[in-house]
Amino acid sequence: MTINDSLYVDVVEVCGHVAGKLNEAIVSITSAGKPGTPSWSSLVLVVYFAIRIYRAFASALFQICHGFDLDAQFHERALYEYFVKMIYYGHFKDRADATMRSGPKKHLRLVKRLLYDPEIVLTPEILAFAATVGDVNWDDNFKQMRLDLVNDSAFVKRTDYAAKFVLQNTDDRWRMHWVIPSQVVHGTLMDLFSVVRPEDGVMNVSLDSNLPGSIGRLLDMCQFPINTVLYLRDSLGAVEPSGLNDLAKLVSVLMNSAESLDKKADGAEWSP
Repeated sequence: MTINDSLYVDVVEVCGHVAGKLNEAIVSITSAGKPGTPSWSSLVLVVYFAIRIYRAFASALFQICHGFDLDAQFHERALYEYFVKMIYYGHFKDRADATMRSGPKKHLRLVKRLLYDPEIVLTPEILAFAATVGDVNWDDNFKQMRLDLVNDSAFVKRTDYAAKFVLQNTDDRWRMHWVIPSQVVHGTLMDLFSVVRPEDGVMNVSLDSNLPGSIGRLLDMCQFPINTVLYLRDSLGAVEPSGLNDLAKLVSVLMNSAESLDKKADGAEWSP
């Protein structure tokens, strides 16, 4: 495994600080609210996806630092999906509640899909509860979830940072952060020729996973944890970590210079 020397230390350090700010915001949320209400269900799902965003961003950072740029798209795709789902369940609290209540039925469905005996795997209480609740499937179709959110009239009118971030260049972000990375996630032919090139009877393979533009992509991904912190602050009353605003401005400045930084970095040597 190698370290990608083409990534400037300052950029990696900034990204590490961004992850740290999200960590601080998440742990500042101490009240879970009243159980069994739509607000409680929404809060639980929002916090869950915020944690997933933290982990996905940190994982993408680690992989890009070690030159696994293509493989970091697994986490980039997850990062985007987690963020949209977090905003979705924060906005549609009734759907969040229905989703949480459908847990036992979803558990039962998974057990059957795995070809296990529900009578052995699940408790009688879970089986009884699963028979009484509806089986919602909003999270089975992420594409539709996103469309429901960005086309919702009440959501479009929102002015908070996270909502504006979702709506800004929404189709471009969908393509860049979800459709393109999906080629790697699912192992499609579009990804194949970046890995294997059979030519003139010779099987040429590339174990390298580095891609041009690593700095720009990493800085762009920083916007997800930053906007997650702002969303947790605005919707759940999380404490905004000190220095977040200055850090966000620094990321913006670096993003404006990302193209020139990447051009310089693409010529840098790799070292073990």
